[in-house]
Amino acid sequence: MRPTNRWTGATGSEFRIKRDLAKLLASAVARSTPPFGGYRSVAEEWNREVGMKRGSVTLVACALVALTAFVSEGTGWRRKTAETHMQDRAEIEKFLRKDIAATLSRDTAALTELFTDDGVRLSQGEPDDIGKEAIRATNERFKAATPELRVLSYVPENKEVTVADGSAFVWGYFTASYVESPGGEVKRFRGKRLMVLKKQPDGSWKCARLMAMMNPSK
Repeated sequence: MRPTNRWTGATGSEFRIKRDLAKLLASAVARSTPPFGGYRSVAEEWNREVGMKRGSVTLVACALVALTAFVSEGTGWRRKTAETHMQDRAEIEKFLRKDIAATLSRDTAALTELFTDDGVRLSQGEPDDIGKEAIRATNERFKAATPELRVLSYVPENKEVTVADGSAFVWGYFTASYVESPGGEVKRFRGKRLMVLKKQPDGSWKCARLMAMMNPSK
């Protein structure tokens, strides 16, 4: 019969194996656990928890600040863009009113000033006017050739006005009536036009390109 340990009831060899395993386990625990018998002190545990919480709060606060700044900047940019767009629309409407007034009055200077210096006007059955001075010369020549002509009506029908990056595109139709001399026969016609407008440094708009076609009304 094998001798046994009177405390554990194990044989001698079993006792030695269990003893060696207990030593190995104790050694591993001693290396892996913090001081104070394997337990952190209350103060140490508190500092660790507070530090983690402070770090988390700081991270969240920084994220909120960055998000707030981003949203504020985006909102400001959208507001500024909307205001600029509204201002551009208002200035373009002002340009279109000037076009009507200058056409009705046959004011050659005002008609010329509607164009940029490098403006181009393409008219049906007429030589192309390239440059502001060419446009001015044609305006003055036509008025000199028809001194008694009176424009009775001029009504644009703009179908689309698109604004993008300092340029605007306007297309549509127009109707007009005139007499070649006082008491003369009233003549009417309808036409179509396409304009490219350019924003000027002062915020106003002028015509850079114009193409117009006219057909007598039936």
